[in-house]
Amino acid sequence: MTPEAAETLALEAISFIANDENLVAGLFDQTGMGGDELRDALGNDETAAQTLAGVLDYLLMNDEWVLNFAQQVNIAPEKVLSARAALPGGQHWSSI
Repeated sequence: MTPEAAETLALEAISFIANDENLVAGLFDQTGMGGDELRDALGNDETAAQTLAGVLDYLLMNDEWVLNFAQQVNIAPEKVLSARAALPGGQHWSSI
């Protein structure tokens, strides 16, 4: 998967997470960010890819979340792992 495709999938994951009160609260707790900080990080070329990687890291913490997301966007669940591997810091994910 290309980094660009991975970023697109991660943006879809943000939408998925944002539509679930518990998931978004967990993301904010996990990252220490609020909505404004997340938007700022995504709008900054220097932090956007790392922020998207963090979103996928969060999603990958729970198989049920991955399965539900994959079903919603009509992809194989393995694509989430492939997307994470394509983003910064994802090299270790490609060996799983």
